[in-house]
Amino acid sequence: MIFWFIVAGMTLGVVLLLVHPFFSSRIGSAEARAAHDVEVYRAQLEELEADVERGTLSEAEAGSARAEIGRRLLKANAAAGGRGDDEFAAPVGRKSILAGIAVVVLVPAISLAAYRHFGAQGLPDLPLSARAQPAPSGGVGEDGGIGMLIAGAEERLRAEPEDGEGWAVVAPIYLRMGRTEDAIQAFRNANRLLGPNPVRDSGLGEALTQSAGGEVTEEARGLFERALQARPDYLPARFFVALDLSQEGENADAAAAWEALIEKSQPDAPWMPIAQSALADARQKAGLPALAEGTQPGEGAQAQTQAQAETEAPAPAQAAAGGSPVARPEAQATAGEPGPGPGPEEIAAASQMNAGERVAMIEGMVSRLAERLDTDPNDAQGWLRLIRSYSVLGEDEKAQGALDRALGVFSKDDTARQEISNLGRSLGLEAREGGTPQ
Repeated sequence: MIFWFIVAGMTLGVVLLLVHPFFSSRIGSAEARAAHDVEVYRAQLEELEADVERGTLSEAEAGSARAEIGRRLLKANAAAGGRGDDEFAAPVGRKSILAGIAVVVLVPAISLAAYRHFGAQGLPDLPLSARAQPAPSGGVGEDGGIGMLIAGAEERLRAEPEDGEGWAVVAPIYLRMGRTEDAIQAFRNANRLLGPNPVRDSGLGEALTQSAGGEVTEEARGLFERALQARPDYLPARFFVALDLSQEGENADAAAAWEALIEKSQPDAPWMPIAQSALADARQKAGLPALAEGTQPGEGAQAQTQAQAETEAPAPAQAAAGGSPVARPEAQATAGEPGPGPGPEEIAAASQMNAGERVAMIEGMVSRLAERLDTDPNDAQGWLRLIRSYSVLGEDEKAQGALDRALGVFSKDDTARQEISNLGRSLGLEAREGGTPQ
């Protein structure tokens, strides 16, 4: 008997849900609810960008979250149909009353008849463990799902090319997908229709920089500066302004810009390894003294990034050619070898590395430098970088060995020998006379 009470209660609940629309005098449209969802997702995107600026969220994590929020926003925007508060009043008519009565009568009758025909009241319970089955995947993967949503958004934008919000949503997704030219066009359309803002200006500047092979163009520099005029604390724009100064050979200004960026960033911000490497490079080229360990701006993996900076610092020929954290093609051609710092691929890779991977990368750089000096030992600047790198990594014995070898190699070059000896003493090493290469 209890079973039938439960069935009656459930049936009554279903009937009430079904008849409610027939007797409701006011109906809220799906478009209004979807419009509310659109506002919520836009607010989430703005909060996400704020987290990236503060450095509390890495670019890799932000890219994944941005894609998911963008996917939901595209779906909600499509459901909204470009409208906002579209509600209307509907009086209760005779047809609505008759339809409601039909539902009240027919749903219980049909449900009872179907259960008596298909149901099995005497069937014993089936344990949950016996029923649990893995859900079939059958769906598209994340990339495929985003691709389908982007295709839907593109079709919508072809039909409504003046939808500024739609362009603003797809532009950063294009950028993360590597569709640089599409990102440039989308950012331009969003700025034209909605007016510029720091996030879109910086995004357009980044897309232009990627399109130019990592070189900050004049237009991109203007966009970053405009973003900083409106929002001086927007760190992504500060990064690219500092990068442009390095590329233009304005090394003293570049060093100041990198230092300011590092001081305002969180220790685990994704651009910190690049910024600290570029800072060391700019200070070296500007003739400024290297920052002593422990006094370098910012906190975090300082020893690691300083070692990376030393191993990647340019040789004199490269410095004269204007090498920079993203080397210009003409500088590389002049130097005859890759530029001193990371290019766009290395920037992307380093921003996604964890601490262990970054240590392995730096140790690999130091190892390659040591191997090169074994083959070509007549590189005083290379020996200075190797000695300093070993010292920063805490490998004092290797640093001492490299110092002894360097003194032996340049035993007849008083200038180089003096420079190497001075470095050894500044690092607490013993500049022994008579060191000979092994």
